[in-house]
Amino acid sequence: MNRSLKSGAIVLAAGVLFAVGGVSSAVAAKVITGNDIASQTITSRNLANDSVGRSELRSGTVQDGKDGKDGKNGKNGADGLDGAVYRVANYTNGGGGRATVACANTEQASQNYTAIAGGARVEVPGAGTATQPVTSSFPGRMNWDTNLPKQGRLDGWVVYFGEGAAPSADNGVLEVWALCVPNDNISTEVTDY
Repeated sequence: MNRSLKSGAIVLAAGVLFAVGGVSSAVAAKVITGNDIASQTITSRNLANDSVGRSELRSGTVQDGKDGKDGKNGKNGADGLDGAVYRVANYTNGGGGRATVACANTEQASQNYTAIAGGARVEVPGAGTATQPVTSSFPGRMNWDTNLPKQGRLDGWVVYFGEGAAPSADNGVLEVWALCVPNDNISTEVTDY
């Protein structure tokens, strides 16, 4: 009889403890408020990812960022080749000892560009692998009154031919090309050796 009484008492005590423990947990969950939590004891590590959004935060806690200043090497940090254009002058009637291509159709528009690369394609039919010799190839614009390059101009490409004449439409192909990029100011620095 002692044995069954002890077992019953243990079961009864366990049931009471469980009931009290369950109630106290439920009561504790309802009683703890923000005032009961010490300042700065709950951090982002205690929160599940994406569990707190703007709608749960006080107005003005999170502000949208402001636009940054324009990049040094391009408006809004844009690529330096934005607005670049390949220009090709196809000399269908041949050329003299010099040929050129401008970065735009008008003198004024052309000066808004700088040619950063260029060259020529010259082919003479029936000459096998031989082509018209090119002796100079450089960025610039020609002054046809003096037959010399214009000073300080980089808005096109100039090619000189070694034999004083370029192919004509009858005996070959002559193209002068330039890769032109928009610019505000690209300076020319000359070093004497």
